[in-house]
Amino acid sequence: MYTEVDLYAKVRREVMVDAMSERAAARKFGISRKTVAKMVKILDRCGDLSQHAPQPEKSTHARRQP
Repeated sequence: MYTEVDLYAKVRREVMVDAMSERAAARKFGISRKTVAKMVKILDRCGDLSQHAPQPEKSTHARRQP
C-alpha cells in the first residue's frame, strides 16, 4: 500500500520522467485515470512545489526592545 505522498511521487515520476502514459500509470497503481490526470495537472500548474514555498518576510524595521 502507498501513502498519499509516495503515490503522488511515484505517479509523477512514471508519467513525467519515464514517459508512461496516464492510462498505464492508472492501471499500474490501481487508481482512476481521472486521478492520474489530476495529479499531472497539479504538477504542470505548480511545478516543483518546494520551489514555491512561501519565504519569510524580512523586516526593514528594527525590533523594539522591551
